[in-house]
Amino acid sequence: MKFIIILFEVAAFVFIFYLITKKRTPKKKTPKYKSLSSGTPFKVIRIVDGDTFKVSPGWEWNNKKGKIIRPTGYDTPERKEPEYQETTEKLKKLLLNNEVELKNPIKLSYNRLLCDVYFDGKELAEYFPEYKV
Repeated sequence: MKFIIILFEVAAFVFIFYLITKKRTPKKKTPKYKSLSSGTPFKVIRIVDGDTFKVSPGWEWNNKKGKIIRPTGYDTPERKEPEYQETTEKLKKLLLNNEVELKNPIKLSYNRLLCDVYFDGKELAEYFPEYKV
């Protein structure tokens, strides 16, 4: 029985020594918002419709912050209009969980940042030629 107690004490000592001496690598914090001028890509985390989506981290521009993006250059059908579902699904397949570049912010519209969006080196509007404006 003494042997088991001693073994347990040694194991506890080794474990505590390990916890005290192990190198702690600080966790890299992902910013909640980042400036558009940083050149860092934004990850698309949700598709709202064929021409609106949400990014992470959020954007920061002109002392405003948000997460919703409205790309320039094209305009897809709204809810209850023909082809709404098709364009929404197309954008979802294209961008969801992928990274985009946001450039040339123009203005805020309904709490959405209106800007040029690039995916895979190509302007997003090029993927929707039938809806170009």
